[in-house]
Amino acid sequence: MIKFGTFLFRWRDVIGFIAFGLIWLLARPNWLSIWISLPVIFIGLFFRFWANGYMNKEGRSNEIMAKSLITQGPYRFIRNPLYLGNFFLTLAVLIGSNPPIYLTFLITFLFWVEYSMIINAEQDFLTKQYGEKYLSYCKTTGAIIPKGLFSELRRKPFIKSLRIKSNPKLLLRNAISELQTIIILLIIYALIYLRMGRKF
Repeated sequence: MIKFGTFLFRWRDVIGFIAFGLIWLLARPNWLSIWISLPVIFIGLFFRFWANGYMNKEGRSNEIMAKSLITQGPYRFIRNPLYLGNFFLTLAVLIGSNPPIYLTFLITFLFWVEYSMIINAEQDFLTKQYGEKYLSYCKTTGAIIPKGLFSELRRKPFIKSLRIKSNPKLLLRNAISELQTIIILLIIYALIYLRMGRKF
């Protein structure tokens, strides 16, 4: 399963493209669905910008790698804030496209399966690379949902005790790399808009 998770990580962008193609073919968008989806987009972008601000360039790689174990910013609370952002962006596209309800549930389920396997593959890699330090970090953070959010806000002594290389502050130049996500979303919503005028 770890190898399959690594495979999914390498091809996650292609899988997302195929999934959107299926959504687009069965889409029934209207102005209401598009407007309702916009706040969900902002939530997804917020998590992705925040998370990317603490990441190095390997965050865009097609291979699982980590030059450092990041425990700052959103990583203080959850280990995969980028994937949480992806979930909200996927949900926004589903809402905006307004496909049949069965397809919405299917895509959501497949998203959960795909990223569960990817997360398991990443955790296996990080456990081998950082050992007990990573395992200790896992005990106080959730993969997607925070473990004891309010207690996490008081985790500074714990983070310092890990003594691992970690970005100390948000770097704007890293966050700016998310502009390509905005461009992709603009293209997606342009296609959704075109779908409103097409009947198949």
